[in-house]
Amino acid sequence: MPEEVLAAHGSASQRSLRGLDWLNFFLADTQAGVGPFLAIYLSAAQHWNPAQVGIALSVAGFTGVAVGFLALAAIALVAWLLLLMAVPESRSTEIVAASLAA
Repeated sequence: MPEEVLAAHGSASQRSLRGLDWLNFFLADTQAGVGPFLAIYLSAAQHWNPAQVGIALSVAGFTGVAVGFLALAAIALVAWLLLLMAVPESRSTEIVAASLAA
């Protein structure tokens, strides 16, 4: 990410960082809490064997990572596009050319 974007956004506030901490806490709690119950449900009620349960939980975990990565990429793209709209046209072409050259 170019230095102009970082300079324009500044540093995160303590309130934002605290909110992210709580989000991570509850997300980890949800992921760790649902897995065992889902495994018991799939094996007892749906009669899945342990290999099938493991594959299902692994696919769910990998999907969560992939969706998170794509969401972060989309956020970065939107921030980059907002920067290009905020900068006058002549300056934005210079920024794009410099970022492509790097």
